[in-house]
Amino acid sequence: MPSGIYERRSADERFDTVIDRSGDCHLWTGALASTGYANFWFEGKYIGAHVYAWIRAHGPLGKGQVVRHGPCHVRHCVRVEHLVVGTKGDNNRDRTRDGTQARGSAHHSSVLTEEQVLEGQRLHAMGVPWTRIARDLGIKPNTIREAATHRKGIWSHLP
Repeated sequence: MPSGIYERRSADERFDTVIDRSGDCHLWTGALASTGYANFWFEGKYIGAHVYAWIRAHGPLGKGQVVRHGPCHVRHCVRVEHLVVGTKGDNNRDRTRDGTQARGSAHHSSVLTEEQVLEGQRLHAMGVPWTRIARDLGIKPNTIREAATHRKGIWSHLP
Protein backbone atom coordinates (compact mmCIF):
# COMPACT_ATOMS: atom_id res chain seq x y z
CA MET A 1 0.00 0.00 0.00
CA PRO A 2 1.39 3.48 -0.79
CA SER A 3 2.85 5.51 2.05
CA GLY A 4 0.24 7.42 4.06
CA ILE A 5 -2.67 5.29 2.87
CA TYR A 6 -4.04 2.64 5.14
CA GLU A 7 -7.08 0.46 5.44
CA ARG A 8 -9.59 1.68 7.96
CA ARG A 9 -10.38 -0.91 10.61
CA SER A 10 -13.98 -1.81 11.27
CA ALA A 11 -15.82 -0.28 14.22
CA ASP A 12 -15.73 -3.64 16.02
CA GLU A 13 -11.96 -3.96 15.52
CA ARG A 14 -11.34 -0.42 16.77
CA PHE A 15 -13.69 -0.93 19.73
CA ASP A 16 -12.15 -4.22 20.84
CA THR A 17 -8.61 -2.81 21.00
CA VAL A 18 -9.39 -0.40 23.86
CA ILE A 19 -11.18 -2.63 26.37
CA ASP A 20 -9.68 -4.19 29.48
CA ARG A 21 -11.67 -7.35 30.15
CA SER A 22 -9.54 -8.52 33.10
CA GLY A 23 -12.10 -7.65 35.78
CA ASP A 24 -15.83 -7.92 36.32
CA CYS A 25 -16.32 -4.65 34.45
CA HIS A 26 -15.02 -4.39 30.90
CA LEU A 27 -13.31 -1.01 31.13
CA TRP A 28 -12.70 1.39 28.26
CA THR A 29 -8.99 2.22 28.22
CA GLY A 30 -9.20 4.86 25.50
CA ALA A 31 -9.76 8.55 26.03
CA LEU A 32 -12.56 9.63 28.33
CA ALA A 33 -14.70 12.73 28.30
CA SER A 34 -14.46 15.01 31.34
CA THR A 35 -17.68 13.37 32.53
CA GLY A 36 -15.95 10.00 32.82
CA TYR A 37 -17.86 8.51 29.91
CA ALA A 38 -16.04 7.00 26.95
CA ASN A 39 -16.83 8.32 23.49
CA PHE A 40 -16.58 6.18 20.38
CA TRP A 41 -16.57 7.36 16.75
CA PHE A 42 -19.36 5.50 14.95
CA GLU A 43 -21.14 6.30 11.70
CA GLY A 44 -19.76 9.83 11.48
CA LYS A 45 -20.31 10.95 15.06
CA TYR A 46 -19.28 10.29 18.64
CA ILE A 47 -21.56 8.15 20.77
CA GLY A 48 -21.05 6.68 24.22
CA ALA A 49 -18.86 3.57 24.05
CA HIS A 50 -21.42 1.84 26.30
CA VAL A 51 -24.10 2.73 23.75
CA TYR A 52 -22.01 1.17 20.97
CA ALA A 53 -21.52 -1.97 23.07
CA TRP A 54 -25.30 -2.27 23.44
CA ILE A 55 -26.03 -1.57 19.76
CA ARG A 56 -23.51 -4.12 18.58
CA ALA A 57 -24.99 -6.80 20.85
CA HIS A 58 -28.70 -5.99 20.56
CA GLY A 59 -29.26 -3.65 17.61
CA PRO A 60 -30.44 -0.05 17.42
CA LEU A 61 -32.21 1.70 20.26
CA GLY A 62 -35.84 2.66 19.97
CA LYS A 63 -37.05 6.24 20.04
CA GLY A 64 -36.57 7.74 23.50
CA GLN A 65 -34.39 4.88 24.74
CA VAL A 66 -31.02 5.36 26.45
CA VAL A 67 -28.41 2.86 27.59
CA ARG A 68 -27.90 2.92 31.37
CA HIS A 69 -25.20 1.37 33.49
CA GLY A 70 -26.85 -1.36 35.52
CA PRO A 71 -25.29 -3.07 38.52
CA CYS A 72 -21.82 -1.49 38.38
CA HIS A 73 -22.59 2.19 37.66
CA VAL A 74 -19.06 2.59 36.25
CA ARG A 75 -19.23 5.22 33.53
CA HIS A 76 -16.53 3.68 31.35
CA CYS A 77 -17.73 0.07 31.71
CA VAL A 78 -18.81 -1.39 28.36
CA ARG A 79 -19.70 -4.91 29.49
CA VAL A 80 -23.04 -5.67 27.85
CA GLU A 81 -24.27 -7.60 30.90
CA HIS A 82 -23.81 -4.41 32.96
CA LEU A 83 -25.96 -2.32 30.62
CA VAL A 84 -29.72 -1.88 30.54
CA VAL A 85 -32.02 0.08 28.27
CA GLY A 86 -34.49 2.55 29.66
CA THR A 87 -35.74 6.09 29.30
CA LYS A 88 -34.12 9.37 30.32
CA GLY A 89 -36.51 9.33 33.28
CA ASP A 90 -35.21 5.91 34.33
CA ASN A 91 -31.66 7.22 34.04
CA ASN A 92 -32.47 10.29 36.14
CA ARG A 93 -34.03 8.09 38.83
CA ASP A 94 -30.88 5.91 38.78
CA ARG A 95 -28.70 8.99 39.27
CA THR A 96 -30.82 10.21 42.16
CA ARG A 97 -30.90 6.78 43.81
CA ASP A 98 -27.15 6.21 43.36
CA GLY A 99 -26.09 9.70 44.38
CA THR A 100 -24.41 10.47 41.07
CA GLN A 101 -26.63 13.40 40.14
CA ALA A 102 -25.41 16.97 40.25
CA ARG A 103 -25.49 18.56 43.69
CA GLY A 104 -26.16 22.18 44.59
CA SER A 105 -27.28 24.78 42.09
CA ALA A 106 -28.56 24.09 38.61
CA HIS A 107 -25.23 25.37 37.29
CA HIS A 108 -23.19 22.83 39.19
CA SER A 109 -22.37 19.41 37.82
CA SER A 110 -20.05 16.87 39.41
CA VAL A 111 -18.81 13.55 38.14
CA LEU A 112 -17.78 12.52 41.65
CA THR A 113 -19.60 11.53 44.79
CA GLU A 114 -18.42 12.56 48.25
CA GLU A 115 -17.40 8.96 48.90
CA GLN A 116 -15.16 8.97 45.81
CA VAL A 117 -13.50 12.24 46.86
CA LEU A 118 -12.84 10.89 50.36
CA GLU A 119 -11.49 7.63 48.93
CA GLY A 120 -9.25 9.62 46.59
CA GLN A 121 -7.87 11.55 49.55
CA ARG A 122 -7.23 8.31 51.46
CA LEU A 123 -5.50 6.59 48.55
CA HIS A 124 -3.34 9.59 47.73
CA ALA A 125 -2.27 9.86 51.40
CA MET A 126 -1.12 6.22 51.08
CA GLY A 127 1.05 7.18 48.09
CA VAL A 128 -1.22 6.23 45.18
CA PRO A 129 -0.66 8.74 42.34
CA TRP A 130 -3.56 10.96 41.22
CA THR A 131 -3.26 9.53 37.70
CA ARG A 132 -3.97 6.00 38.94
CA ILE A 133 -6.83 7.09 41.19
CA ALA A 134 -8.32 9.04 38.28
CA ARG A 135 -7.95 6.10 35.89
CA ASP A 136 -9.77 3.81 38.31
CA LEU A 137 -12.60 6.35 38.59
CA GLY A 138 -12.70 6.95 34.84
CA ILE A 139 -11.99 10.66 35.14
CA LYS A 140 -9.16 13.11 34.49
CA PRO A 141 -6.45 13.42 37.17
CA ASN A 142 -7.15 17.14 37.67
CA THR A 143 -10.78 16.36 38.53
CA ILE A 144 -9.97 14.16 41.53
CA ARG A 145 -6.88 16.13 42.58
CA GLU A 146 -8.79 19.44 42.68
CA ALA A 147 -11.78 17.88 44.43
CA ALA A 148 -9.65 16.05 47.01
CA THR A 149 -7.48 19.07 47.77
CA HIS A 150 -10.55 21.35 47.96
CA ARG A 151 -9.44 23.76 45.27
CA LYS A 152 -13.03 23.92 44.16
CA GLY A 153 -15.53 25.24 46.68
CA ILE A 154 -18.03 22.42 46.21
CA TRP A 155 -15.92 20.01 48.26
CA SER A 156 -14.71 22.50 50.89
CA HIS A 157 -17.09 21.01 53.48
CA LEU A 158 -15.21 17.68 53.48
CA PRO A 159 -12.51 17.00 56.10
